[in-house]
Amino acid sequence: MSSSGSGDKASGNSIKDEINQLIKDHKVMVFSKTSCPYCTKAKKILGKYKIKDYKVIELDKMENGDDYQDELGRITDADTVPRVFIDGECIGGGDDTERLEKQGELEKKLKKVNALEEKTKIKMTATSHEDQKDLEKLFEIIRHVKFAMLTTVNEDGTLHSRPMINKQADSFHGELWFFTHRSTHKITELKRGSEEVNVSYADSDHHSYVSISGRANLVDDNTKKKDLWNDSLKIWFPNGLDDPDLTLLRINIVEAEYWDSSASIMKKLYGLAKAAILGDHSSLAAENKKLTLT
Repeated sequence: MSSSGSGDKASGNSIKDEINQLIKDHKVMVFSKTSCPYCTKAKKILGKYKIKDYKVIELDKMENGDDYQDELGRITDADTVPRVFIDGECIGGGDDTERLEKQGELEKKLKKVNALEEKTKIKMTATSHEDQKDLEKLFEIIRHVKFAMLTTVNEDGTLHSRPMINKQADSFHGELWFFTHRSTHKITELKRGSEEVNVSYADSDHHSYVSISGRANLVDDNTKKKDLWNDSLKIWFPNGLDDPDLTLLRINIVEAEYWDSSASIMKKLYGLAKAAILGDHSSLAAENKKLTLT
């Protein structure tokens, strides 16, 4: 591993300050390398949890990444990656993260520092075959719609909507994913704490419509970006995955409602993020379902 070429003390202090600031600013901070299998292991494990504030920096994508790794070695007494920090505490690397998860300690640490959304593990089940069909129906509608409309709250309380290119994962876990630029106005709104959002979809060809309410947060995870990316997105993000301004917007669903006019039905889904869908709203004059997520 190389060290800083100039050996300049001020430069070293600057890198140390930057590292410490990143650790301070994020509940979960991971210093990683894209080619490192131990880094991939740690990121996959952390990816199982809905973490409120999670940032990953890939050192091999930085010009001074080796200097960062050297400084991390001095801070943590270990010169390997990944270096995983939870609320300022270094828990170690990939094997350490795996060991803590197997012991049940990783989730305890995340909960202790309030790093998790209300729903923790990204795993979904339904209480019956009919419940599962409702969830599958919701996902089938949204995954094939090319654009969604994202609505956020402006500082003055007014609503602001804009189109978003829709690129979801291959399976549905009660959350939505969108690529975006972190320098956009919607991200400024979210950083101010206005994390409550609405996402709507319209499939006019099949007479299907969806309205989803949820809580949004940014996820800087290069592994997840690679999983969701395809080259068709370059129309909107011409610099691709190498764009330092590219990030992911994750929306944890709280309430979802869909209308399927072709089948003359309306289903209202409650509490996806809270692990339950409840309610018998007779005013809807439609069949309602009770589902449980675990």
